[in-house]
Amino acid sequence: VSISDEVRYFLNSQPAALRKVYRHRDSIDLDDLCKMVEDHNERVNHDKRISFVLADVMKNCKVVARLNNDEEMLSKLTPLERMRAEAAERKYQRSIGADLKGASRLNFVAAAHRREGVSTVAEEVKGVSENISTALHFIMAFLGSFAFGYYFIKIFREYMDPTYVRIRATRDGLSSTLDAHIVSFHQ
Repeated sequence: VSISDEVRYFLNSQPAALRKVYRHRDSIDLDDLCKMVEDHNERVNHDKRISFVLADVMKNCKVVARLNNDEEMLSKLTPLERMRAEAAERKYQRSIGADLKGASRLNFVAAAHRREGVSTVAEEVKGVSENISTALHFIMAFLGSFAFGYYFIKIFREYMDPTYVRIRATRDGLSSTLDAHIVSFHQ
């Protein structure tokens, strides 16, 4: 976006090194501006007298450049190039401190593919690994609760009557509770 008078006023309230960077520039990256406003407000503990509202700072800004969202360019990319572009965008979003959840992390390549209903290889691998992980955790929780119940009775069999009903009820209750906690802990 272009640097308006409001943005200049905001930049003048920033440290000298930052003012020097943007002194002779005509535009500023929107992500950088958002991050600077957020950092400034955190630095002043959101004091209303000296904090800035992003909408007020960007009041007279104009869009100078946009990312190219050309469908032709997207169709020319190979799957490997798409994955590299997505990784580069995630790295950039992390570098500016953006939240990587939801639509804010999508770059122009990934957004176009989601519109078409095509998923990337990375998304497929992530989904499969999460499903396998959930299945293995369930199996381990079931086996662990069974083993716990079995050894619980075996240990206490020496000290108590093995046919006593409360022991079996306690064993079953504890193993069920353990099973439920292990499965819910994973989720």
